Amino acid sequence: MKAVLTFLLLVVSVALAAGGPNPATELTQPKDQYGEPWPLYCCFDFTHRALPLKILKSFYYTNSNCSKPGVIFITKQDKEICADPSEKWVQDRIRDLSPP
Repeated sequence: MKAVLTFLLLVVSVALAAGGPNPATELTQPKDQYGEPWPLYCCFDFTHRALPLKILKSFYYTNSNCSKPGVIFITKQDKEICADPSEKWVQDRIRDLSPP
């Protein structure tokens, strides 16, 4: 019985040690020329409907390294929605959400 418990304790210890973070393999967030983190998201598809201003709290642009330029709107429920920055309604929301 003691041998079984010792074996199980060893297995659990090895499993916990192996599951911890490994600094050599952790991903780092890319940074721009000023040391600011880039958004990690690119838009590959855009919403086809205009989002009401009342549900939005902020936005950010996708990184210039993305294949398509995009705007990601963040809703008051913390959902992120991709939109095409060339559409007029998107430009209107950007203007409305930008500080004066």
